[in-house]
Amino acid sequence: AASVSDMPVASGQQQPDVSTVITDPETGIARIQQGKYVMDKVTGKAVVLSSLGPEYRLAQMFPGVPPDTRQKHRFDWSTVTVPEMVQRLRDACTVPLKNSQTGEEWLGIP
Repeated sequence: AASVSDMPVASGQQQPDVSTVITDPETGIARIQQGKYVMDKVTGKAVVLSSLGPEYRLAQMFPGVPPDTRQKHRFDWSTVTVPEMVQRLRDACTVPLKNSQTGEEWLGIP
């Protein structure tokens, strides 16, 4: 497994477009060399997000989510507070849970 620490770029080299696993020539240990962009796991290429605005980028990242659902969960950055963001995250993460031994059911965050 590669180390989560960044593999430094050697003198004279440029940072790769996407993060790459590199074997350190001095130690033989696989390390991650951080790239400039996020990599698309399907194509292996850098993700290019739309320049048309946040609605387009959100639809591009989550294509199966209907526009009304995206709008419902969007924050109004001019008025949102940190406690409100935390509460909405808690609400989104809260799911039905069940104790497999007792059968007891409740809502909670796994």
